[in-house]
Amino acid sequence: MAKTRAVLDADFINKINEISQADKERLFEKLMDELDCLPFVHPYVMEHELFGCELAASMRGKGALCCMNYDVFMPAGKKARYEQRFRDLYRQLTLQENGWEAEAHDDIFARHAGCSYGEIHSVLMAAELGIPIFYSNDHSGKSLCGRFRGLKAKTMWELREEFRGREGCAISAREWRLLCHRN
Repeated sequence: MAKTRAVLDADFINKINEISQADKERLFEKLMDELDCLPFVHPYVMEHELFGCELAASMRGKGALCCMNYDVFMPAGKKARYEQRFRDLYRQLTLQENGWEAEAHDDIFARHAGCSYGEIHSVLMAAELGIPIFYSNDHSGKSLCGRFRGLKAKTMWELREEFRGREGCAISAREWRLLCHRN
């Protein structure tokens, strides 16, 4: 049976990268195996949010983390539509989170720290490609997924609860505590 494709957000990967009491690469691989998923990241997230993340670079180098090319989900003929959908989602998200709408920057593909661009790009990519799962520890990712039928967001804490006590789970209680640590 084929693995389920899933999009991972930077905060989800960075949470694992912060672990120093265990082999984070092995833990990442165990988690993806346990989830039976093939993990993908958006190229914006890889370039602008995971640029200094050793775990992401290593897993990508091993083929355990895939970075989509823009032309796979946003061919030249669909770029304007993608950008408009991004801008619409950004306005909706800022209204929901701040109580007022804000406009996205002119260049939505350049880094704009603190603007949730990675979450929006990731959710749009998942929606365009029919990828059913978005793993993110960010509440904005969860609210964005709710706007697309068939797209679910899950946090590390939700995964821990889902797998708690599951017979044959490869991830130990200690490893779940490491994965769910607070910064």
